[in-house]
This record gives sequence, C-alpha cells and structure tokens, in this order.
Amino acid sequence: MMSMKEFKTYHFSHIVASFVFIFALLIFGTAFYPAGWNWGFHFLSFYRLEIILVIPLLMLLILIPAIQESLIKIISHCTEWFSQQHRIVRIVIILTALSGLILLFWSFRVRSYFLGDGQLVLRRIQKLDSVDALALNFKREPLVGFFIVLLTNFFIVLKRSNPAGDAYCWLSILSGLSFAIIAWKLVKHFAKDRMEQSMLFFLLLSTGVSQQFFGYVENYAPSVAGILLFLLLGIAYLEGTIPIVWAMIVYMVVVILHFGALIFLPAFASLLYHAAKRKQIGEIGASLFLTGAVFFALLQLSQYPFELLKNIMGGTGHHLVAFSLPLNRFQAYNFFSLYHLLDVINFLMLSYPAAMVLLIISGIVIWRKRITIAIETRFLLLVALCGIVFIIVLNCEIGMSRDWDILAPISLGIPVAAVVLWKTIEVERTLRYRILMMLCVVSLLHTGLWVGVNSDESKAEERFKILEDDHLWSKHAHLDSYEVLAVYHRERGEYEKAIQYYQKYISLDSTNKRLWGNLANAYQLAGNKKKTIEVYETMMHLDEGDYQILTNLGILLTNEQRFSEALALLRRAEEYAPEDPIVKYNIGVTLMQSEQAYKKAIPYFLDAIQRDPTYSQAYYRAAQCYFMLGDSAKARQLMSQWQ
Repeated sequence: MMSMKEFKTYHFSHIVASFVFIFALLIFGTAFYPAGWNWGFHFLSFYRLEIILVIPLLMLLILIPAIQESLIKIISHCTEWFSQQHRIVRIVIILTALSGLILLFWSFRVRSYFLGDGQLVLRRIQKLDSVDALALNFKREPLVGFFIVLLTNFFIVLKRSNPAGDAYCWLSILSGLSFAIIAWKLVKHFAKDRMEQSMLFFLLLSTGVSQQFFGYVENYAPSVAGILLFLLLGIAYLEGTIPIVWAMIVYMVVVILHFGALIFLPAFASLLYHAAKRKQIGEIGASLFLTGAVFFALLQLSQYPFELLKNIMGGTGHHLVAFSLPLNRFQAYNFFSLYHLLDVINFLMLSYPAAMVLLIISGIVIWRKRITIAIETRFLLLVALCGIVFIIVLNCEIGMSRDWDILAPISLGIPVAAVVLWKTIEVERTLRYRILMMLCVVSLLHTGLWVGVNSDESKAEERFKILEDDHLWSKHAHLDSYEVLAVYHRERGEYEKAIQYYQKYISLDSTNKRLWGNLANAYQLAGNKKKTIEVYETMMHLDEGDYQILTNLGILLTNEQRFSEALALLRRAEEYAPEDPIVKYNIGVTLMQSEQAYKKAIPYFLDAIQRDPTYSQAYYRAAQCYFMLGDSAKARQLMSQWQ
C-alpha cells in the first residue's frame, strides 16, 4: 500500500496539475460556446483570438517544473531583498504597493452596471429625498447606506458629475484596500515563510470576490473586508491573544453592513461557547452588552427604523430556494434540481476554483492521517460551512449569475479555511511552493479575465445578454434583465433597442403599467407618435380609471389635433381626479386649440393656479387667453404674479 509520504509527493502535484490542465481546457472550450449554463467560467469568449490562445497556454506552461522553479526563484529573491531593506524603505515599498493596488482597482473599475442591482441602486440613491427613503433603499445593508450618502454628499461638494457613482466606486476601492491589509495580516499569522506568505496572499486577493473592489456598484464590498476581519479576530481570540469583545463587536458591525452575516451565528455562538469553557462569564456578559449597544448605536447612526428591522427579520418571503413545486415568479428551480447544482458549481468556479482544490487536497490528507485540527481551524471550517449553506439555500431573485455579489462575502470562509487547512498539513517545502504557484497563476488569470470583461462596457453588455437561461433564471430575473437593458439603451439614446427590450418585458408580463408607460416614453423619444398613442390606448384598456393615463393620452391626441377625442379623455380624467391641476390645465389648452374658446378655457387655468400657485404654464396660458379677449390689464396682472 502506498505510504502517506508517497501520496504527498506524487499525488498532490498530479492532482493540482490535473486540475490546472482540465481548467485550461474548460475555459478554452467555453470560449467558443459561451452560454448561461457556463456563466462562471466563460469569460475568455469575450476576448480576441490571441487572448483566447494565450491564457490557456499560460496555464499549461505553469505545469512545467522548470517554469515553476524560475518563478519561485524570482519571488524568493524579491522577498529576500525586501526583508533585507531598512524599515523605512520597507514602509515606503508597502505604501507604494498599496497605492498601486488602488490604481489597479481604479484603472480596471466596472464601466457598466449589469451585475447585481447596480443600475437600480444608482437610480435610487440619486432620488433619495428623506431619511425614510434612505432606510428603504438599504433594507439589508443600513451602515453601507450611511457610508454611501456620506460619500455622495462629499462628491456633491466637489461638484462631481456622478456623485452617487463615485461614492460607490470609492467605497468599493477602499474596501479592497482594507481587505488586502487584513488578508496580509491573516497569512502572516499562519505562514512564517515569506515565500508562502506571498503566494497565499495572492491566492486570497485573486479570488472572484475581489471583483467587488473594482469600483463595483453594489452594497456588499465593505462586508467582504468586515467578514475577513471578524475571522482574523475570532482566530486571535481562540488563540488567547485578544479578549472576545473585539471579535463580537466586529461581528455586529458586519451584521449591520450585511444582514446576511447572521448566517454566521453558529460561529459566533462557538466563540461564546469557548469563552464559557474558559470560565469568562463576566467577560461574556460585558461583551454582549457592548455588542448590543454597538448594534443599536449603528442602527441609529444609519437612521434605520426598528419597525423596518422587525419586518425584515420577521420573514423570509421568497428568499429561500423552494423545496417543492410549484415555483413562484421569483424561483427558477427547486432545491433538488440539477440546475440548482449547476448554479452552485458555476459560483464556486467563478469565485474559488483554486481555493476549492486547496481545500479538497488538504481535507484528504487530514482525513487520511487523522490529524487533530486546532479550535481556530474548526472555527473557520464552521464559518465556511455557514457560507456553503447560505449559497445553497438562498434564492437569487435575479439569477445567481447576477446576484453572485450577495453570496460572495458570506462565502469568504471557504478560501480562508483552505489557507488554514493547508498550513495544518505537512508537505515538503518545494512541493508546497510548486502547488501554490500553479494555483496562484490559475486564480490570477481566471479572475483577471472576469475583471477585464466587466471593465469593458461592450464586453460586459455582450456577456449580460447571453446570461439569460430559462432553467437558471426565474420569470422575475428575465423581466428585470429586460428592463435593465431597456434603461441602458434608453439612456444612451438608442431608443429602438430600448423599445425591443420593453416589448420583451411586456410579452412576458403585460400587466405592468409602469413598463407600458416606459415603452410609450421610448416611442415618444424615438419620434414615433403613432406607436406612442397606440401604447397609451392599450394602457387605458388595462386600467380605465387611471387619470394619468387618460391625461397623457389626451395630451398626445391634442398635439395630433384630435381635439374631440382628447377633450373626452380629459373630461374623464377630471372625473377621477377633480383636484389635479395638470388635468385642469390640459382641458384649458385643448379648449384653446380646438375651439379658440378662450373664455371657456380661463376658469380651468385659474383653477389650476389656485390648486398649484407655482404652475407657471397655467399663468402664461391664462394671460394669453385674457390678451386674446382684449383684456390686456388682466393679462399683465397674471404675468406679474407669475414672475
């Protein structure tokens, strides 16, 4: 029977090499067949042919021992040179590296907002007009909302053209900088060898989660750094180097950053359990009190109402994967579906392909050798398990291929556990370096491809359009993607394309009046008056009592000089909304243009002015009527009131 040593020296390198070989072939194959079902590893298909050939080749070249040894020597010389420098020189180098990291995040920042709810959150933040609106737009990330509003106001002072976008971008980049610093502290804690520290650091930094640091417009980047800090402090407490209160407070901050972090309650409870075993009862009580105080203080700082917190915590709604049929409009599959498994595999391939291999081979050795793992390692494994549970039970309403960003922070325990398990096993040093070198190269290239796609607007748009898959996306996901693309093209002035996507939406859900209105607006912007009127006529049949639809259609018909039809619609609108000044005003305009009935029109304009004294157009039209009737004094009086 093969000895454990033989297993290590022979099997480890071959397992990793086989993974690299298969992965290189996989991404090369999907470069020619990108689809929704391979969303986690098809990024190569959006590049030129030379890149399609070079990237897999680089992955295969790293399998050559001579190349591995050359790269290891280069890193070894660099780390040795760094360690020999004066402390001030090392500090300057570190600050330069951090500045370079910021520049990297900025240079390759996301240029479009197709992933997650990026487009939606930007529109919402620009329309915030009250404290309540702030809470409603950050229902599950209240502290992030506080940071975003603070940064948005800062960029408004600087007179930036897109202050909300800048706020998200820089919060994302600063979160990435924090993550890098914490990740370095973590690997230094477990690896004493500078070579291994460097490679483990790059392995953590090159996971798919890092996409959130490239100016990513969503609410989850700060929680990535926060969760990593919680893990580091949890380890430090279990090793007895810090009191438990620090880990507990940071955990509560993380929860305010991302309510999904409540999935880590078992890990939090395990810290309390170990504190109880150590007979630190008084410290537990004081820590719980301080943690609760921090929680409520941060909610107050974020201006988050407790009633909303109660509602959010009180129900799961449609946020869990269905365990049985039938499915609702927010669910694409049930828990036991193969499509569910496919989505999970894609997520892991996207985020942690190398870390998963490291985790598996480390787990094999620990199991075969019956190695007893330390309590801090068990803590990290529990965190990783919580993350895996979160991945498989959370229902991603707009599809996991878009909602990956919700899962990414919570799954961070997977690569961290992989790093710590790797340090638990005994592997010959050269072999360790070779394995880590192969995994680092694959991880860097794979994540680099994804970052490159998202930093190029045309590539990101092309990829987004092929993500659609009936087996992986719910009805809601399809509808949301159509609206996102329609808004994207409308804002670029590509009205015909916007119309196509609005029509796709309506073909799937013809009951949404808001989308019918958007379609009408797109036709109007495109200059197609006939289609605009047809859409409003359809909307009128959907809801005959909606005075706004009646008013808008009346205005359109007035502009087309179909006065009798317009007046009939506006009279109906007046019946439903007798207090609305816009309806009054437009009745007056129609009377003026159709019959030149200035005397009949004046009461409607005056009524509109009475109901809205700031209605400038009503003043102008009323004055115009008086002037046409020969009452110049009254016309001047109204014009002076308006001015």
